[in-house]
Amino acid sequence: MSIVDRLAAPPTTRMSGVAWASAAAVGFVLAAFGPALFSTPTDSPETLLLISNLTGALGVLAFLALLRAVHAAVGRRAVPAWLIALAYVLLALRLLVLVPFFFGSLDTFAAAVIPITFFALAGAAAACAAIGWMPATPESRTPLRIAVVGLTIGIVVTLMLLTGTGLVLIVVSLALAVMNAFRKPPAAIDEE
Repeated sequence: MSIVDRLAAPPTTRMSGVAWASAAAVGFVLAAFGPALFSTPTDSPETLLLISNLTGALGVLAFLALLRAVHAAVGRRAVPAWLIALAYVLLALRLLVLVPFFFGSLDTFAAAVIPITFFALAGAAAACAAIGWMPATPESRTPLRIAVVGLTIGIVVTLMLLTGTGLVLIVVSLALAVMNAFRKPPAAIDEE
């Protein structure tokens, strides 16, 4: 079984969905409050920047766990499988987009373009995942429906992150943990 096939399949147990959602919540909490939790008034500016960068990187990695938790909640195999793999790649690329911020060497153009690219990659990843989780029937997978679902989810996620509502991600992660904990196992298919 390839890595793409493994990513396309949802987590198999309820507790794995809870664990992924909890990991995402911890990552988002550290990203939001890490500098306040781990810094002291006597820290140098370089130390504060390092703490901020490390906790921010954990927040970016938390999106990978959030995607896995959502996949557990959806409980459906992604079709085609490469769409969910592409979503993970787009989320991982967000770390590379932040490299200039880590080194602090930005001109005005890069300072304007990098945040938009950073948040748009999350929107594109959400769009890929949403399209992959659409029902695999011909009626559901018309080009128009695929475009509407992808654009709507991508734009909503991008705008949510651009407007600074990132703290909502903590609540969403905790809600996914509860949802995965109380999720019913899939019903057995009657073969008659």
